[in-house]
Amino acid sequence: MFKVNSFPRSKQIIDAQVKNLIELGWDFVLQHGTYTTKIVKPVGKMVFSTIKFRNKVFVAASMVKRDALATELGQQIIKHKHLKMNYANSETLKNYKADRVLNIDIKGAYATCLFVHGLITQNTYDYLCGLKKDERLPAIGLLAKSHIKYHYSQGKCVKVEPYRSETSELFFFLIQQIDCVMREVKWILGDDFIYYWVDGVFFKETTSQKKVDAVMEYLDSQGYNFTYEMCDNFTFNKKNGQCKISLEKGDMRKEWNFRDSNAEDGLIKNYLYAQSQKHSHSVVSTGIV
Repeated sequence: MFKVNSFPRSKQIIDAQVKNLIELGWDFVLQHGTYTTKIVKPVGKMVFSTIKFRNKVFVAASMVKRDALATELGQQIIKHKHLKMNYANSETLKNYKADRVLNIDIKGAYATCLFVHGLITQNTYDYLCGLKKDERLPAIGLLAKSHIKYHYSQGKCVKVEPYRSETSELFFFLIQQIDCVMREVKWILGDDFIYYWVDGVFFKETTSQKKVDAVMEYLDSQGYNFTYEMCDNFTFNKKNGQCKISLEKGDMRKEWNFRDSNAEDGLIKNYLYAQSQKHSHSVVSTGIV
C-alpha cells in the first residue's frame, strides 16, 4: 500500500533520510521545491513542508492561472523573457542617517497589476484580496512554481531533472511591471529618493508636498492603491557595492542587505531598449508601460 507521510521541513531529517536510502541501495526520487521537499519511494512518499497553506491559496492560484491563460495578453507574455530586478537605491547617497523618512507602499501590488492589465477577472481579484497578506504572494507566486528532481538508483544519483512552470513568465512580468512603476516614482522624487524595495519606496522627510502629491497622482493614474507612512531611526550605508538599510516602522525593526542596484542599471537599460526594438511591432510590449 502506497503511503504519504507529512513532516516539518528540516535539513537534518531530510539529509538523514536520503543517506539511509542511499546506504540501503533503494531507488527513489528526491524533489526540492520552494516550500516543500518530497522523497518518493516505491512504497510511499514523505513530504517535508516549510509552511502549510490553506486550500484557499491553491484555489486562488488556480483561478489566476486560468484567467491569465485565457487572455491574449497572457498568451503573449509567456512567450517572452522578463526582468526580475525589483529594487533600486540612490545613485548619489553613500551614507545617510535620519530620525525620520517617508514611505509609500503599494497595496496588493501583484494582484492589482494582474487586474489593471486585464489578466484576471473582478471575481478572481476579489478572491485574492480576501486572502491574508502573507497568502497572496504565494498564491500568485505559484505561477512560477519550480522544483528539481534527483533520481537515485542503487545508491547513486543517475538523473537531475529541473522543472519550471509554463506560466513562470506571467509572474516575472508582474515583477517587471511593478519595477517599472517604482522606477517612475524614483524619477518623480529626484534627489529626495533613497531606495525602493519591491512595492515600497522610501524618501527624505524634507521632500516637498508637490513631489509627494505627484507620486500619489501617478499611482492613482495607474490604478494602484497605497499607504503613506513615516519610518523612524533610519540608516543607509553603501560600501564596496553593498547596501545596508535599517529602520523602525511602527513597533517593528526592519533591515535590508542587498547589492548596489546601480551596478545593474546599465545592463537593465540595454535589455529594455533591446526588448522595445524587438517587440515594437508586436501586439504586446513587455517593457515599460
